[in-house]
This record gives sequence, C-alpha cells and structure tokens, in this order.
Amino acid sequence: MEACMEREVEKTKANYEAYVGALRSSEALASPEEKPGAEPLPGRPLRPDERGKEFHNAESAWQVYAKAQCAAAYDTSREGTSARVTQLECDLRLLRDRMSELESIYQFAQGQ
Repeated sequence: MEACMEREVEKTKANYEAYVGALRSSEALASPEEKPGAEPLPGRPLRPDERGKEFHNAESAWQVYAKAQCAAAYDTSREGTSARVTQLECDLRLLRDRMSELESIYQFAQGQ
C-alpha cells in the first residue's frame, strides 16, 4: 500500500508543479491594456512582475504550511507502522485540495 501511495503522491506532485508553473507563467503576462514598465496607480491592478512575486510568495508560504501539516500527521502515528502512509495521505489530500483551491481562485479572478 505504501508504494502505491508513494506513486500516487509523485504523480500528483508532478501535476501540481505543472499547474502552478502554468499559473505562474500566466501571472507574468501583461494584459492588453497594461503598458510595460508603467507604475501602477493606487487601486489599480498590479504589474505582471508584482503579480508573479505575490504568487510566488503565496505558494512558498503554502508549501511551508503543507510540509508542517504533514509532518504533524506523521508524528501522530510515529510509533506505528502506518506513520508513512498517514503522511502520504496528508500529502495527497493537501496537494489535491490546493490545486482545487487555485482553480477556484483563478477562475474567479478571471471572471469565469
């Protein structure tokens, strides 16, 4: 069971990394109405480089959270044989939830 879970987590991580990479790239694109190098006015949307930085910061913070959360899940059954499976289940659940969360956020932001 552990080996199967490890494969599933690896596939899901690869999907997560590809999805986050695509979102990161889209955040770095200027919209047609944005002028390259122009300073944003107060209350105006951020420039592509600023959006990219915010996205990077949010993802970095989420990864710290996920690592800590799944380490705590592992620690709940550290003495037992199910500790690794518990950690893998946590990894899988958080990765899938995060992709779903990002989809909801970015569909809403794009008005879809």
